[in-house]
Parts: sequence; C-alpha cells; structure tokens
Amino acid sequence: NAKLTGRRILNGSNLYGIRLIGSGVTVALQESTFSENTSHGILVENSQSLNMEKVNVLNSGGHGIRVIGKTLLTLTEVQLNQSKGDGIHVNVEADETADVRLDTVQIRGNGESGIEYRSANPASFLWMTESLIVDNDTFGLYIAGKSTSISLGHLKPANNVLEDNGSTYLVDARDAGTGTILANGTDFATAGILTNAS
Repeated sequence: NAKLTGRRILNGSNLYGIRLIGSGVTVALQESTFSENTSHGILVENSQSLNMEKVNVLNSGGHGIRVIGKTLLTLTEVQLNQSKGDGIHVNVEADETADVRLDTVQIRGNGESGIEYRSANPASFLWMTESLIVDNDTFGLYIAGKSTSISLGHLKPANNVLEDNGSTYLVDARDAGTGTILANGTDFATAGILTNAS
C-alpha cells in the first residue's frame, strides 16, 4: 500500500504521471498535481484500489486516467482537464469489474469524451454525484463495448451537469450491445441518452 500527499507537481517528460500495476495494490493520492505527461496522466492496470482526493490531472498526451482491468477507483474533488484523450477511460473484460465513484469531480475540455466506459461485466458500476462534465470534444459519457452493462447511480440533472460537449447527446450508449443501461429510471432525461433505439 502507498500514499502520496502534499501539493507535488509531477510533470514534464514522464510517459505517465503515475502507473499502478498488479493485484492487491491500494494507493491513495492527495493534494497532488499530474500535468503535461506525454501519455496518460495516471495508468491503473489490474490494481485493486486507487483513492484520489484533491488531485489535478492536467494536459495529458493521452487520457487523464486510464483504467485497464479490475479496479476500485474513487475520486473526490478531482479535476481532469485538457487531456488529448478522454478525461477517464475504463476498459474491463467479462471476468473483471470496475467500480468507479466520482464525487465533486470536474472533467473539462478534453480532446475526446469526458468519460469512456467499456465493460463486459454487469457487475461494473459507475457512480457520480455533484460532478461536472463539460466542454469535451465528443460525448460527456460514452458507454461502449460488447454486452456492456452499467448502472449509473446518482446520475441526475439536479446534481450532475453534463453539457456543452461535442455531441447533441450527453450519453452515447449505442455501442452497449446487449447490455443494460440503468440511469435511475426517469431521473435522467431519456432525450439525453443515445441508444440503439434512438
């Protein structure tokens, strides 16, 4: 287990701001900034738990945060801005799960989607509250992958803002295959979700 705290600036010529690999790893990042890395700001590969609080991930050459494989990702008061790829990019296979929890997170001005979430496991979960996803070049939230099943808990216009992204639709679920997209029933406007039926 590891903990990084204290207004550090990790930037410049690094391929990644930080790269986490392996199972059973628990890492906490607090009050730190990762900026101008040539690839992803943070790369998480098959790690068990990453907790970030008051962290900025800025101007990455790839995605702000890229998650590959089984991961518990918890972000609180985090900014993911101005990366060339997605603010957050998640990719998990059918035998893996990704539990992503966002509280008071800002994802702004990225070159692709605010969040791209690919999971073939219905146990994967995306939870958002009091978060802002704006001014990204494509979708606010892009749900993709064969048989993707995702539950969007607390995704309500009342406490999350998804607007001014490059698409008319806030959430693109066209590539979700046979999966299920749950968005708290009628709490999230149907017109804001682009599906195969749209």
